[in-house]
Amino acid sequence: MSNSNKGISLIALIVTIIVLIILVAAVVLTSVNTPQTAQLAVFYNNIALV
Repeated sequence: MSNSNKGISLIALIVTIIVLIILVAAVVLTSVNTPQTAQLAVFYNNIALV
């Protein structure tokens, strides 16, 4: 394996890790209020059934 291939592999690994960290952060930030949102959805569904 040549030296430039090692550099490209290292850059690809770093970019992949950064993308995964961003995705995890997005999932955590959007799921913070999940229990309250689910409870509200059940409440609205019960109102709609009446």
